Amino acid sequence: MHRKMWGNTLNRFKNQVASCNGCKTFFRRCVLAGASFRCIRSDSNCLTNMKLVPGARIKCRSCRLDRCLQQGMRKEAVTSGFLAGDGKTATDAYLASISQPSTSTAIPKVTETASCLRQALRLISRFRKCDIRLKEIDIHISRLLNMDSFLDNLSSYKEVSGTQRDLPEWLTIDLVSSIEFAKRLPDITKFKDSDKEELIRSSCFTIAIAIQAIESYFEKHRTVVMPDGTDVIQAIKNAGTFINSDYTQMFVTILDPLHREQFTIDELVLTLQLLFYTIASPDNLSVDGKIQLEKSVKASMQCLMVLLITQDKSKFSARYGALTALNETFITVTHIHKLKMKEAEPFRQKLRDLLIEQCVFDYRPNH
Repeated sequence: MHRKMWGNTLNRFKNQVASCNGCKTFFRRCVLAGASFRCIRSDSNCLTNMKLVPGARIKCRSCRLDRCLQQGMRKEAVTSGFLAGDGKTATDAYLASISQPSTSTAIPKVTETASCLRQALRLISRFRKCDIRLKEIDIHISRLLNMDSFLDNLSSYKEVSGTQRDLPEWLTIDLVSSIEFAKRLPDITKFKDSDKEELIRSSCFTIAIAIQAIESYFEKHRTVVMPDGTDVIQAIKNAGTFINSDYTQMFVTILDPLHREQFTIDELVLTLQLLFYTIASPDNLSVDGKIQLEKSVKASMQCLMVLLITQDKSKFSARYGALTALNETFITVTHIHKLKMKEAEPFRQKLRDLLIEQCVFDYRPNH
């Protein structure tokens, strides 16, 4: 089942009208960008009277935005973010908070968190190039969460040279990488072990896909390329598989927003932190875990917002909207990945790739 989409994040703090993900994304981008449109028919009635041929789409953004508002979607639910509804925008509130450095710990905390996660991502980049022997590792989630960090012991491994891995093996490596990233998140220690495992099950696959895309972006690739030089699209072609739009979205266009927006590493690591907590399913968490998850979502949003405001207040809304859209892309691509992997169900060897079974297919081993 597809995990809760990014738009549900704000529902933790505000009651909102039910909406499809497309309209959620459209509405949020319009509000954050302060956009205004003119009706393409000049009568502001496109959605009522326009007759469409089968399969056509409404292209009038003015009427679409009006319909969103008519259905009860509220601009303040976007601009206030997690605030309690005191009439201030997120920007106003944070500027008020961080304008007093002697009394506010916001900036030092953000700097410390960004530094920690930035270092984690750099170590993961090295880890993905190491000669990790998966057969020698107990890759039960519970074990991986409690064992010493691979990132602290990179000197024990050699960089891979000429060794090619198949795509399932690369996915396992990147699932381990995503767990290593999660272990560095400031709030993760506030969850008990069983809740940590549930968080990993919910979020790990999406973080792994994000890591693949981000690493390819920093290596200046236009498609997802693994550290051993494997171009995923080319590997799929070599296997005789037709490259349809799903594969293009999974391994090519996923990089488009990264190259277009030129995100910094600090923006990306804090966005990954927020992504980890916002897509986590609270259904299987303990009562304390659910409470802490809400706190972690709020703290992650605060962290990202402070970074963006201190970078450039004038670009805050546009930048926040772009990073929101990036996380939506990662979530959407994860969903496509799962569908593709389930289509291959008859051909996969169950439990051969234990970590994939746990993080993608929700297999729950007894130990």
